[in-house]
Amino acid sequence: DASYLNNATWTSFIFAFGKLMIVSSRINGSGTWAPEVICFDICQTIVLFVCAILIGCIAYNIKRNRIFVKANANLIKAIGFVIGISGPLSYLIISHFIESTTSLSYLSDNLTNGYSFTVIGIFITAIGYMFQIAIRMKEEQDLTI
Repeated sequence: DASYLNNATWTSFIFAFGKLMIVSSRINGSGTWAPEVICFDICQTIVLFVCAILIGCIAYNIKRNRIFVKANANLIKAIGFVIGISGPLSYLIISHFIESTTSLSYLSDNLTNGYSFTVIGIFITAIGYMFQIAIRMKEEQDLTI
């Protein structure tokens, strides 16, 4: 049912807005205002917004009874790519600002999360490819009957 994906879309937007509030509060002076932390948080916020939009597109397709279509497979692969690329991007941000010791503990804790995001992104991309293969098999089955 598409309502589950609509809930996931809204939940993703809520998380993204929450992260945006954290970033804005850091910029306005409460909390840590190190440039590496701000850059890292902005990257996470962008990933959350993009994934929420892509999940919303999948929910829209399902609501229109277009479930097993190539567009959904491509959207799933795009979600995997966005999540997977956020890990190395986070690592680049951390390594760029590694000379600063103000927020080194914050960033080193999130370095492990970057590796996790990469693995999760690869897994979601693999699911997208499996979904694409299943669509192709369904099309062949429809032609057979």
